[in-house]
Amino acid sequence: MRDYHFTPESYLTMMREAVPGYDRLEDEALAATGVGAKSVLELGTGTGETARRVLDRHPDAQLIGIDASPGMIKVARASLPADRVKLLVGRLEDPLPEGSFDLVVSALAVHHLEGIGKADLFRRIASGLDPAGRFVLADVVEPVNPSYVDGDRP
Repeated sequence: MRDYHFTPESYLTMMREAVPGYDRLEDEALAATGVGAKSVLELGTGTGETARRVLDRHPDAQLIGIDASPGMIKVARASLPADRVKLLVGRLEDPLPEGSFDLVVSALAVHHLEGIGKADLFRRIASGLDPAGRFVLADVVEPVNPSYVDGDRP
């Protein structure tokens, strides 16, 4: 994964500036998680913004969150319920936590991987996902050719 440096205290402001429709992306990702998840794996926890939303929508869920930044994990840990959340410092290329998850969610993290790394991650997610589970990916894509982007879309 390419190095990505940020300040946890300014992360949310930066994301709202860098990603047009950030809050809509979060809302759509949350809606895609369905309801009733009990075991959640979040890849790229950051400051815990997505995790907070997921836990609110899935009140019986336990969440394991992974992020490569100890600073981000520290910020997330301070704002997430310790009895429902386990946070780990780790990279997306590292082995995923063992267990079967009925929800795997990742917002704005996987785009940092190259194609082969994404394929490997998706295989590992599939092997740890409950057969009836969901994988929700909310991310940005940089088109090969900017003309592929329709500027008139909402």
